[in-house]
Amino acid sequence: MAKLSKVILSVFCTIALAGCASNIPPAHIQNITKLQAASIHSVKCSGEFGYINPARSFSASLNYSYINQQNYTLRLSSLFLLHDLIIQKQGNLFYIQTVNDQHLVTTNLTQFLEQTLHLDIPVNQLNTWLLGEHVNQANTVYYPNGLLKTFTYQQWTIEYPQYSYFLNYSLPKLILVKNKTTTLKILLSTWRINGQHLA
Repeated sequence: MAKLSKVILSVFCTIALAGCASNIPPAHIQNITKLQAASIHSVKCSGEFGYINPARSFSASLNYSYINQQNYTLRLSSLFLLHDLIIQKQGNLFYIQTVNDQHLVTTNLTQFLEQTLHLDIPVNQLNTWLLGEHVNQANTVYYPNGLLKTFTYQQWTIEYPQYSYFLNYSLPKLILVKNKTTTLKILLSTWRINGQHLA
């Protein structure tokens, strides 16, 4: 009986360890995705942005241009916003052209959007999330091919239900960003990587 218990315990531990390991992509896949990220020097993408909240909901066209973590531009255009909302990061500063055509500067973009436009958007993290890069966050789960499936960041849950597959790149097509009250839907339709249009 004691021998059988040891066998059962051994099998249980093996299954438990296997379950934990499934949340970590194999080393060779991690290397491939790191090489993909390292090979990207500039990014331009466009698509649709949806904001769903009990207080307000709207959709906007999205255009994003990325050079590095310290230099990128995000433009949202919609009838709800009346004018384009343009956010440009240079170093540690965010330069914002608001819906009232005001030009402002801030170091905390998320707080600025919440206080001035009453929008709950974790913009400070979007430049990383849009590329589907591997993250060291809680509850990170990967697809069998090593691409990000879901993870949590503070009060947000980020999901990647769909990817677009190109010759040299696997890039997010649909991203869902959720907390208890707000859902962001980002549908990316076109990509230009290192000056090359992907189709």
